Amino acid sequence: MYFKMSLVIFYSLMYMLFMMMYFDLFIEWEIFMSNSLDFGFIMILDWMSVIFLFILFIISLSVIIYSKEYMYDDKFNNRFIILIMLFILSMVFLIISPNFIMVLLGWDGLGLISFCLISFYQNVKSLNASIITFFFNRMGDSFIYVMLFFILKINSYNFYFYEINKFGSLSLMCLFFACMTKSAQVPFSVWLPLAMAAPTPVSSLVHSSTLVTSGVFLLIRFESYIYLNCFFEVLFVITLLLSSISACLENDMKKIIALSTLSQLSLMMVMLMEGFLEVCFLHLLVHAAIKCLLFLCSGYIIHSFNSEQDIRMLSSFVSFYPVMIGYLNISFMSLMGLPFLSAYYTKDFFLEIMYLYSFNSLFVMVMIYFSIMLTVMYSFRLIYNLNFSWFYFSPWVNFFKDYNFIISLFILLSISLVMGSLMMWMISLSMNLFLFNLWVKLFVYFIMFYGYFISFYKFKSIYFQNLFFFEDLINQNKYFYLWMNLFNKMVEIGWGEKIGGMSIYLNYKNMVMNYFNFHLLKSQYIFIFFIIFMFYLI
Repeated sequence: MYFKMSLVIFYSLMYMLFMMMYFDLFIEWEIFMSNSLDFGFIMILDWMSVIFLFILFIISLSVIIYSKEYMYDDKFNNRFIILIMLFILSMVFLIISPNFIMVLLGWDGLGLISFCLISFYQNVKSLNASIITFFFNRMGDSFIYVMLFFILKINSYNFYFYEINKFGSLSLMCLFFACMTKSAQVPFSVWLPLAMAAPTPVSSLVHSSTLVTSGVFLLIRFESYIYLNCFFEVLFVITLLLSSISACLENDMKKIIALSTLSQLSLMMVMLMEGFLEVCFLHLLVHAAIKCLLFLCSGYIIHSFNSEQDIRMLSSFVSFYPVMIGYLNISFMSLMGLPFLSAYYTKDFFLEIMYLYSFNSLFVMVMIYFSIMLTVMYSFRLIYNLNFSWFYFSPWVNFFKDYNFIISLFILLSISLVMGSLMMWMISLSMNLFLFNLWVKLFVYFIMFYGYFISFYKFKSIYFQNLFFFEDLINQNKYFYLWMNLFNKMVEIGWGEKIGGMSIYLNYKNMVMNYFNFHLLKSQYIFIFFIIFMFYLI
C-alpha cells in the first residue's frame, strides 16, 4: 500500500516538475481578515519548490521501500510509517508555503515528530537524545516567534512578496539563529550526532532532505542579506572545520556520516554567505541524495553485523556483499567531488570561484580547502576499514538479500551519479567562463590527494602529536633511511656508478692520465733515440 502511494506521489511530482519549470503557480486561501491583518493559506509552486519536492519524494519513496524490510520485525512498524509520513508532510508545508505561519506549522511539526522518531526504540539513550534534539528545536522555534513579533509592522506574514529590508535587522538576526538551530551550526551542533539514536531510515531522512536542510532552504528563500554575512560566515567556517576534524577521529559509522552532514551544511551556508544561491540549492539537492544513500548503505551493514557500528569491527564486508560496498564507495566518491560525479559540479565550481575572488578573507578560502582535504580523509578512512581491513572479522554475520534493499538503493545511486549534470542543464546558473592554467586547475585535486595520503595514518596518535609530520622530517625517520639505503644500492652504486657523475669523473681522469702517460712515453722514446744517435756520432 505504501509503495503504491509513493509511486502515485512520485509520478505526480514528475509531471509538476516539467510544468513548473516554465511558470510559477500561487494558490491563496483566505481564512480570516482582522482590520488590516489578513491571514490565509498560500501555496507557491515555483521551480525551486517543485524540484525540492521532487527530490524529497524520490528519497521518501526509497526510504519507505527500505523500511518495509528494515522494520519488518518491529511490532510498531505501522506507527513508524505513519510518523515518517507526517514528517514528510511537515517538510512539504515548509517548502511550499511563503507564509510564516504555515512555515511555523511545518517547522514545529519537524521538531515534534523528530522527537517521536528519535525516541522510537524506547530506551534511555534514545530518550536523552530526543529530549536534547527537541530542546534545540524549540530554541529555534522561539527565535521564529520573536521574529514574527518584529515583522508585525508590515501587517502581513507573507515574506515572499516583500523586500527583505522591510523586516529589519533584528528580525533577520532571529531568522539566522533559528536556521542555525535547525541546521546544527555552532553553537547549536550538539544534537546532530545524538540524533543517530533513531532508526536508520529516520537518520537518512533527517540528514538528507528534511530536518537539517529546512534551515538552509528557508535562508535560500531570502535572497538579499549580504550585510549580515561577516559574523555568521565565521561561525559557519568554524562549524565546517570542527565537524570535519571530529569525523576524522570518530569510530562510529553513523556518527561519521552525521558529522559529514554537518560539514556539508556548513559549506552550503558559506555558499549562501558568498551569494551563490543557485549553487547552494543545487548542492543541497545533490547532497540529499548522496547522504540518504550513505545512511541506507550503512544501515544495511549495521543490520548485517548485528547492530555493530564501530568501523574497526566492520571488516571484510566487501568479500561477502560487494554490491553494497560498491554503492557506499560510489556515494563517498561523489561526496568528495571526484570528477563528473554529482557533487563535482557544485563543489568544483564553488572552489574555483573562491580561488578567483575570495570575497571576504583569505582565511575563509584556506579553511574551505582544508575541509575538502578532511572530507577526503574521513571518506577514505571509512572505505579502507570496510574494504581492506581483515583483522577484526567476526563469523557471526547475517546477510539479507531482499530486493527492497536493492531497489531503494539503486534509485538513489542513479540520482547520485547523474543528478549533478542534469541539474546544471535545468537550472540556469549565473556563471561566467573562467580560464585557469593547468596547475591552478589541479590544485583542488592535489588537496584531495594529500587528504587521501594522510588518511592512512592514525590521525589522533600520529598526525597531531607529531606536529603535522614536521617532527618526522627533523628526527631520525627509519623509513627515510630505508629508502635511502635502497636508493644507494639501486642508483648510487648501481647504474648511477656506471653512467653517473662518478663514471664521468673516472673516465675523464683516465683520459687525462692516458694523455700524460702517452706524452711521457713519447718523451722517453725521444730521449732514448737522442742518446743512441749521439753515441753513434761519437
